[in-house]
Amino acid sequence: YVEIIMNFYRNSLIYITGGSSGIGYAVADAVLSKGASVVLIARDKKKLAEAQESLSNIKPELSGKISILPLDVSDPDQVKKGVPLAVKKFGIPTILINSAGIAASIPFESTGYDVFRSMLDINVLGTRNMNSALLPFMKQSGGTIVNVASLAGLIGVYGYSAYGASKYAVIGMSEAMRVELKKQGIRVKAVCPPEVDTPMVREEAKTILPVAKRLKVMGGVMTAEEAAVYIVRKIPGRGFLIIPGFMARLTYLLTRLFPRFSRWTVDLMLLF
Repeated sequence: YVEIIMNFYRNSLIYITGGSSGIGYAVADAVLSKGASVVLIARDKKKLAEAQESLSNIKPELSGKISILPLDVSDPDQVKKGVPLAVKKFGIPTILINSAGIAASIPFESTGYDVFRSMLDINVLGTRNMNSALLPFMKQSGGTIVNVASLAGLIGVYGYSAYGASKYAVIGMSEAMRVELKKQGIRVKAVCPPEVDTPMVREEAKTILPVAKRLKVMGGVMTAEEAAVYIVRKIPGRGFLIIPGFMARLTYLLTRLFPRFSRWTVDLMLLF
């Protein structure tokens, strides 16, 4: 099985949005050691350069396989113009990993329109923009699209009406894409990690609601490296849904099998 994974990534070209930090960066680190080349994509050119330098220091012999592309995935015009240029410069990706995203823990009645809109713009439309721009190229030779959602895209979480809505949307988009693109040689997968220790989550932790924090811990907590190892191992497989972490998978399974009991448990936690 290890050989299958190595062969899957060897000589592949992987575009990773949100690649300057968090899960995207950790995935890049993991696939580089398996023979892949990566193009890290993010809005902040400085952070991208730092990520490129950091990965090059970790794996000096692979520094030539690490490229960067400053791009705001939520801007459709920028993506429409930037992606063809990237393909011309770096090549057509064999794998696209949409990991760019933002999060905020705010009760629905306190979530303003602009906050809700920004969550959808980056998490949903950013994913859509990259998929739409790269699909015509990837269809030429086939490939894999990996949309990173969240456990909060499968299970409703207190304080995450905007974030949950965006990640549920990513799951729905991924499900439809999987069916539509299968005959065209494109495999589509959705990743639903639990709480992962990333810069985004650490920033969110400054204002997270106590109830939301307790509920998220139920699904388990992982490092970005742990999540990346599992994701990279599962991408070559046949499964559509990738859920890193035993507690996260157990939580999802119990919620699917016993929805009334799961809601009752959450309600009980809120009561106390």
